Amino acid sequence: MNVLWNNTFRKIFNNNCCWRESTKQLLFYCEVFPMSYITDQHTILFYKRLQTSENKVMRVLAKINRDSVGAILLKYRIHSLQNSVFDIKDMMWAEFARNVDL
Repeated sequence: MNVLWNNTFRKIFNNNCCWRESTKQLLFYCEVFPMSYITDQHTILFYKRLQTSENKVMRVLAKINRDSVGAILLKYRIHSLQNSVFDIKDMMWAEFARNVDL
């Protein structure tokens, strides 16, 4: 998915000559996450919704699987799912910005 996402941006911006270059800067200036960040963001927000679900079974499943989402949270320096959705997205963007060579 990441390759497809990057190639799509290359095509949009007619960057046909530079297929070996990173698209991180292009994505950053377009204010778009790489696909790996998008999938991680969806995973984090899914677990956040599970934890606050009214369904007890869903909350228990979220507690059982908290280690799997914990690794993703550490990757983006997010310390808790108690943060607001806006804060989570903002922390992920900050981590992406740190990884872009400007």
